[in-house]
Amino acid sequence: MLKKFAACIMAIIMAASCLSACGNNDTSSQSSSITDSSSETTDDSSTIDVDKLVIPEKKLVINGEEVDTDGLVMLTINDKYDVTFDQYRYFYHYILENSGIDFADIDEAQREEVFKELKDTVDTLLTNYYSYYALAEANNIEVTDNDKQIVEDTYQEDVDLFGSEEDCEKYYLSMYATSDVVKDMITQDLLYDKIDNALFGENGTYYVSQEDFLKFAETEDYAQVKHVLITYSSQAELSDEDAEGFDDLSLSEKLSLKDQAYTALSEDERSAVMEKAKIKIDEVLKKAESGDDFDELIKTYGWDPGMESSPEGYFITRDTSFVEQFIDAAFKLKEGEISGVVESNYGYHILKREPVDMDYVNENVEELYESYFSEMASAKATELLEAEINKMTFTYSDEYNGLSYDSIS
Repeated sequence: MLKKFAACIMAIIMAASCLSACGNNDTSSQSSSITDSSSETTDDSSTIDVDKLVIPEKKLVINGEEVDTDGLVMLTINDKYDVTFDQYRYFYHYILENSGIDFADIDEAQREEVFKELKDTVDTLLTNYYSYYALAEANNIEVTDNDKQIVEDTYQEDVDLFGSEEDCEKYYLSMYATSDVVKDMITQDLLYDKIDNALFGENGTYYVSQEDFLKFAETEDYAQVKHVLITYSSQAELSDEDAEGFDDLSLSEKLSLKDQAYTALSEDERSAVMEKAKIKIDEVLKKAESGDDFDELIKTYGWDPGMESSPEGYFITRDTSFVEQFIDAAFKLKEGEISGVVESNYGYHILKREPVDMDYVNENVEELYESYFSEMASAKATELLEAEINKMTFTYSDEYNGLSYDSIS
């Protein structure tokens, strides 16, 4: 259960990052990645002396007066999900500690402003956390009696490891949690798996078979794209030390040195380097428009190591987690067409859309299908969660509204 507890914490992190990453996370594989991360956890109750654990004082002070927190609800989401003080306190300290904020080191005039940002971050985390409950409800996915028993059994594993509920609770309290908080995280983790299976598992609402993928690959919504990338950093000058042996390095190693050199530049120096990159990409565009072999242009001028490992190009959909400018430009092209200069935060691109090589697709169908399905699932999950978040309502208690930077301990 200690490992499961770590997994539940990871589930919170994944939930919080899902929307902020705008689909860059692979939703269909999040469950397995959570499992993988928990398997690396080294927590072992046999090495923990609970009597030596530091138990933080649990206190809520509003306007100088201590408030009884027993059963206190800080806010209610959608008129049904009560966030207790214990739960809010856990999320609050989780964000506080991971942000590195120490109010004692912050000027008094700025403390309330910093606290407001901290409070907003906790609210965002709670919103994402409960969006899974809302999504489950929207899809008629319930916590069954069997699920509740799994929660109790999982909790009991910790109790057995520590030898008593009292010692187990001490361990939780040392991390600002309680048994109720932990049980709720286990429940959310179970719901996550059930949602994932109901929506994206075989026979799920949005499941796509390999056969369906192969049909999709022959449509205009699937593209095979190559590009010449001139990164901003590629035009940065190297030190004599870094320049020595540079030509013998791999493209990835060369790019790393260039990135380091670029990062060390002043703002004005970076602007000058960016201008050099623009001049270079314009030269390449003229060659491409004059009919020069595009593959040779990639080899001669390109700074994307991915074009070395994938000389056939990238197979993408509109959900692929590439920069928006790349995706937009790719799907404006017809097969065989070359784009103009496209700028992104990486630098400057020239794209060429190739006819989709179905022989290659069939030969590599497992890998391409997995990539397609994970990207589709991630985008769809983000869409569904955003829809639930946009419908959420919040009712705040007087205690919540009265919080200040020194209220929660």
